[in-house]
Amino acid sequence: MFNDITELKDNEARLRENARQLSEMNTFKDKMFTVIAHDIRDPIALLVSLTELLGEELAAVEAEHADCSYRSKDKYKACTISSRICSTSIATRKGINR
Repeated sequence: MFNDITELKDNEARLRENARQLSEMNTFKDKMFTVIAHDIRDPIALLVSLTELLGEELAAVEAEHADCSYRSKDKYKACTISSRICSTSIATRKGINR
């Protein structure tokens, strides 16, 4: 009639201890991942910010370069036209002076 429940009580105590340890390990894991995420997020955020800043600087430099290039082409055209006018004028004068 009487059953020995000692083994059941021992198993129950082990299960409770295992559950407590599991809970502690989950808490530690959560804290550890929070720290790791923070330690990784900050340098990545810094790199993203620097990349955006460099992209803005590059766009500004490219715009300035394009403007200078456009002005250089205009100056070249003006010089070419001036040179042709001068050549024509010199040729005309030589023809008149002869």
